[in-house]
Amino acid sequence: MKDWISKRNEKLSPNSKTLFEEAYLCYTVKANRASLLLSYLGFLTIIKERIISSKKKQNISIQRWDHILKELNDDDKWEKRVFEELNNSSSTSIFNISPSIRKEIGYWKDRRNDCAHYKENEINHNHVEALWSFIRSNLSKITLEGGMLDLLKKITMHFDETKTPPDADYKYLLKEIDTSIEVAECEQFFTNFYNILYESTLVPSDDVFSEIFYDMFISIEKELVKKELIKFIKSSPNFDLQLIANKPQLIHELVYSAQDIREIWKSRVNSSIRNINRTYKYYIYSTLLINNLIPQNQIHEAMLLLYENFNQESFNNLPKNDQIRRNISNKELLNIIYSKLFENASLSQMKHKEINSKADLIELFIEFNELSSIIVKELLEVYKNTDPWWLTESLNSLFKRKPKIQEDFSKICQSLKKTFPKNLKSS
Repeated sequence: MKDWISKRNEKLSPNSKTLFEEAYLCYTVKANRASLLLSYLGFLTIIKERIISSKKKQNISIQRWDHILKELNDDDKWEKRVFEELNNSSSTSIFNISPSIRKEIGYWKDRRNDCAHYKENEINHNHVEALWSFIRSNLSKITLEGGMLDLLKKITMHFDETKTPPDADYKYLLKEIDTSIEVAECEQFFTNFYNILYESTLVPSDDVFSEIFYDMFISIEKELVKKELIKFIKSSPNFDLQLIANKPQLIHELVYSAQDIREIWKSRVNSSIRNINRTYKYYIYSTLLINNLIPQNQIHEAMLLLYENFNQESFNNLPKNDQIRRNISNKELLNIIYSKLFENASLSQMKHKEINSKADLIELFIEFNELSSIIVKELLEVYKNTDPWWLTESLNSLFKRKPKIQEDFSKICQSLKKTFPKNLKSS
């Protein structure tokens, strides 16, 4: 409780902070009745202050609202009034809270009376700690709007650039999810949260969007709430693919079956690619491969599909990220590229357009496969007959990043007594 008090320093008023600090002091000296009574009063003081600082709800008449505020400012009546309003579940209730919370508040009111009137019921450390646990778990849910609406209002304000600077930390809001959202409200909350981020200028890109959802994922501790988040992510078209591409560590958290994994690489990354960032496809392949999620006996099929669906004419370029390129350049893919493009002098027999369509794959092959005279001869033959400028761009990019490969290429040219292609940048 001491940590909770210090962490909420900015949110606790001087009155409620004093009550909780004194409650903790009583707890440390085993004055349990005093500790529970002061904790209960601290809790009700926070609720009283929330009512006073809130706007009147539409379902409340001005006469009733004024009467409530008048009694809240009366030292002899405020506690009774707060409890009555918390316990009121009629159409004129000012609190949107669940029946279970109302029932627990009634329970703690009875324990408060046990303490105040020194009844026979025992009050020990466990009672005090249970009350503190109740307060920590449910305080965010007890608002005039309801916990979910109150949190969404704060989230909306945070991601409004007219109210919040771009570098403001949002993680404190994510930590309120466990204590503000009922399981039954999760789908609505996550949908609204997603839409708030989608419309916010403070979330300029997919990677920032994904970062926020990843932070949400690790902030949620309640398993039932986390399960609802997983359900939401996987039911939103392509959203799970976007998250996996940007936050590959989530692949294990999203609980995919073997059938789900096969569907991702066999179908989804190809059919959905128009609706997400095109390079995500290779980030997803990379994640599946590095985590050994594609069974060994299916890797050839997966890499063949990657090769066949690769067409640079649709701007389906490979990413330049070294780790991603290394992860996808497995033995199966390199063998497929060799058999399809270099074996039997296939590449030099292709049309200019066909060569360009596989330019980045050719670059990948040369980057992660040892250069041989067969490969160099075939490329020299290509440049003798045509000028595939996309391939030229890919190879020049490779030579710039990996000068050693350019040096090896040049040496093989010399050993073959051939001229280094003029369209490529020689060292």
